[in-house]
Amino acid sequence: MRILTWNIHGARDASIAEIAGEIAGHDADVVCLNEVKRRDGKRLGHALRMRAFVASSLIGPYGNAIFTNEPVTAWRRFRFSRVRRIDRRDAALITLGDGTMIAAIHLGLRAPERSRLAAELIAALPDRAIVAGDANEAPDHAAVRSLSSRFDDAGREGDEPTFPAAAPHSRIDFVWLPKGTRVQAWRVVATEASDHLPLVVDIDPV
Repeated sequence: MRILTWNIHGARDASIAEIAGEIAGHDADVVCLNEVKRRDGKRLGHALRMRAFVASSLIGPYGNAIFTNEPVTAWRRFRFSRVRRIDRRDAALITLGDGTMIAAIHLGLRAPERSRLAAELIAALPDRAIVAGDANEAPDHAAVRSLSSRFDDAGREGDEPTFPAAAPHSRIDFVWLPKGTRVQAWRVVATEASDHLPLVVDIDPV
């Protein structure tokens, strides 16, 4: 399975067509995106010819979305508690036909809130879950440490930075996998279409 995760910066730096073109070039089975406006999620799904699952509020730019053509048995918007309406970063969750859950996440800018939201997410997810997205913090910070204790950090060996795209120095975008999942390949992709770099991970079946 190939998973791509990317914060597209609200399509401020490139058109939806350009973003879709970059994504399509990686031939991912599951695409998890951050900062997706509701209307852009639908347009991306059409451009990618993939089913779109968008968790985006009408107010605020911080929607998350999952795109896939894999069989999906359920999907929902996971609503975090005690988050300002303008800052809503609710997770998009889908369950694949084999029972694997996929979560697209984008944690906030305040460290205590990130830790709280990570704890809420961990409590809600099964062991057989893949979590992907922008954590807004590095691997040695509390929220990421919590997620990395429950799931395997696919990029822990390479530790290649993903932000900012023009001169990356921080790894703040992640894919977490069920414990023991074998990673075949892991790479960060150069782009000028966002302020984040996309992360592409190839894994054995979960």
